[in-house]
Amino acid sequence: MGKEGRRFLPNLKKLGSPRLNLDEEIFFFVKQEHYYFQTQYEPFATPNLGDLKVSIGDKYKDENVKVEHKSIQKFYNKVKDGEVEGRIMRSVWKIAVSNQDCFHKAPYPEQLIVPILNAVCPPNGIVLDPFMGTGTTAIVALKQDKHFIGIDLDNRAIEYAQNRINSYLEQTTIFSHI
Repeated sequence: MGKEGRRFLPNLKKLGSPRLNLDEEIFFFVKQEHYYFQTQYEPFATPNLGDLKVSIGDKYKDENVKVEHKSIQKFYNKVKDGEVEGRIMRSVWKIAVSNQDCFHKAPYPEQLIVPILNAVCPPNGIVLDPFMGTGTTAIVALKQDKHFIGIDLDNRAIEYAQNRINSYLEQTTIFSHI
């Protein structure tokens, strides 16, 4: 195998990084012409109009483009008044790794699942997780008042997920009576 076929990991000591950043890819596929999808938004950074800079990018660098300060002010007023929810979520999310102490090799944090379920599952909908693992998707679905179906081949995973789900349900039952 030539060098071009190998994948090398960076020398972390050389880079001074305490851990390696790993990326996971998430894809949305649909088979039907009509489907549920709720656009997800994230908050804007607090605008400081005194230091406002607008980048038009390399594509338009030779164009005679003029950005009116009034139009930007009008847009930020809409943000301030709540007429605009925020900017559409970007395609790269920075989410801390899960701190679950369990047998599973790759438990993921709830923050990763929240925007995904919000986007693709309507209220009171059904979430299918064919690789349930530690049950994180099921917990998020329950927190969002959605139903779930979880599947896993590993009996340890099923037992672990059931315990997590039961603990969550017991907590919500206790607090719902207060």
